[in-house]
Formats: sequence, structure tokens, C-alpha cells
Amino acid sequence: MVRDLTSFLYNYNATYDRAKDWIYENPPKHFPFFFEVADLVWWQNVMVDYWQFPFVVCVVYLTTVFGMEGWMRGRTPFKLKRFLVCWNVTMALLNLFGFVRQMQELVPILAKPDGFHRSLCIREELNLPTAFWGLFFCLSKYLFLGDTILIVLTKKPLLFIYWYHHAIAIIVPWMIFPDSEPICRHIGGSNFFVLFCMYSYFALKGMHIKLPRRAGLVIAILHVLEMMLGAVVQVYTAREIIKGRDCARTMNSVKWSLIPHVSLLFFFGHLLLKSIHKSKPKTL
Repeated sequence: MVRDLTSFLYNYNATYDRAKDWIYENPPKHFPFFFEVADLVWWQNVMVDYWQFPFVVCVVYLTTVFGMEGWMRGRTPFKLKRFLVCWNVTMALLNLFGFVRQMQELVPILAKPDGFHRSLCIREELNLPTAFWGLFFCLSKYLFLGDTILIVLTKKPLLFIYWYHHAIAIIVPWMIFPDSEPICRHIGGSNFFVLFCMYSYFALKGMHIKLPRRAGLVIAILHVLEMMLGAVVQVYTAREIIKGRDCARTMNSVKWSLIPHVSLLFFFGHLLLKSIHKSKPKTL
């Protein structure tokens, strides 16, 4: 099994030795802010040349998390309420900005004739802000590893789905971003929106602002819907490729994307069912 995985990874590196071209729209429809500048091709080539990087980070991350969890046993939880509020507010704002910038390009394409197919399979209307936030989507997953560290330091329950989700999230974007696929606008946009809602929820809770009792349940539902959308668009584009239709995707990226989406759909669905069961009033 290990040999097969190694062979697959080396085949990936040999086949995708350089990033796919996606030319920026000229003249551009959307102009970048001063900070929305990045050498996209350079980053894509780094991801190809150093494809091992997220796997190394994943090993270090898991070792650190479980090592810290053991170290925290018998110790008093850290008091990080103010820091957690600042952290959650910052993450919420970053994800809101990313969502808006992705949607301002994606929505007009969806509104065109055959817009769903075009938005998934045709490289068109790329602007620098969307490219920047697509790159941010990939790199921010390393920043979000801090969520798990904070969970451990405050001695909250470390569920399997937390560390599994974070581990998957740092590997998959790194492996598929060099392919410059339009589907990333769907994946990135939906993820930005769900994370904005989630971090906003935790920020408001940290500020002791009263929220509807089922607000947490809504967040769980959003996670499930995100994974459902991800699975649907993966299957759609895979079908287009199999039928020989024009679609700017590779089966390589389908392999990297579909299994994580399906597995996370299962785990988030299981978590949602548990949340629904807990929210039901107990009968005597």
C-alpha cells in the first residue's frame, strides 16, 4: 500500500511538472487592492516541485497536537478567551473577504447560458483578486492549524473530525492548485462562506452574545451542504471527462478531491445527526 501511494505521488510529480496556464482577463473586470498581489505561477511551481511539503507538515502537525494533548493532561487549561475572540473575528473577516472576492467573479459566470458547466470546466474571466484569494485559500489552511492547537491548550474535546479535516485541508489544495481549475472557485467560495459563519459564531459566543439555540446546528448543516456541493461538482466534472467533453480538469485532481469530500460528508453528516439527537427534548 505504501509502495502504491509513493508510486502515485511520484507519477503526480512527473506528470504535472509545471502549472497549467490560465490567462488573466484583459481588460480586467475586477481590480486588486494593494495587498492582493501574488506571483501565482511561482507558487504553483513551488507546489509542484515541493509536493512532499504538506505531508511533512501533516506529520509534524499530528505529532505536535497529540504530544501537546498528552502534555496538557493534569494541567490547568490556558485562559485564552480574549485571544480566542480576536482569533475568531480575524478569521471571520478574512473568510468574508475571500468569499466576496470569489463570488464577484463566479456569480456572473453562473448567470450566463450554460453557466454551471462554464464555471466548472472553462478557464475564462480570471482576475487577479480571485487568483490571489485562491492562493490564500491554499496557504490559509496552514494558518488554520492553529484552531487545533487552541483546542488542545484550552482542553476542549479533540474530536477525530477536527484533526482529520485539517490534515486533509493542507494536503489536497497543495496538490491540485497547480492545475488552475475553474472548479476551485466553487470549492473556495463555499468554504470561505462556511468558515465565515463558523468563526462568526464562535466569536459571538466568546463575547457572550446570546445566539439562537439552534445556531450551532445551522453551522453543522452548512458543513454538510458544503461537502455535498463539493461532491456534486467533483462527480459532474469527472463525468464530463469520462464522456470526452471539454472540461478544464484532470482525473488526477478528481482523485485528490472526491475521496476527501465524500469522507468529510460522511463524518460531518454523522456529527450533524448527533447534534440533532442532542437537541431533541428528552421525554420522560
